[in-house]
Amino acid sequence: MTNPNSESAMKKGTSAKTPSVVVVRLLDQLRTKGVAEHRLRPTIRDTCDITWQSAHSWFTGKTKIPRADLLARLAQVYDLDLIFILLGEEDSKRMPS
Repeated sequence: MTNPNSESAMKKGTSAKTPSVVVVRLLDQLRTKGVAEHRLRPTIRDTCDITWQSAHSWFTGKTKIPRADLLARLAQVYDLDLIFILLGEEDSKRMPS
């Protein structure tokens, strides 16, 4: 069964209750860093120092692209690939030559 929040599912179209592709990539990377599913929202809220409502808007798709400073903070704290989160491409600095 396909995950409705996966990046491939997101490309088919978004609904009002579905996070944007950028947020899906962010969530996928947080999961790979060991953040449990039930801790995703609190992790984003606490790390970015944003309200519950702001974090909720990321998950519902109301916020298509979160502010750059917030994405950068998450990327720094959790060692995430910000280029991949934003563009869907690997960061050339991290790719083997």
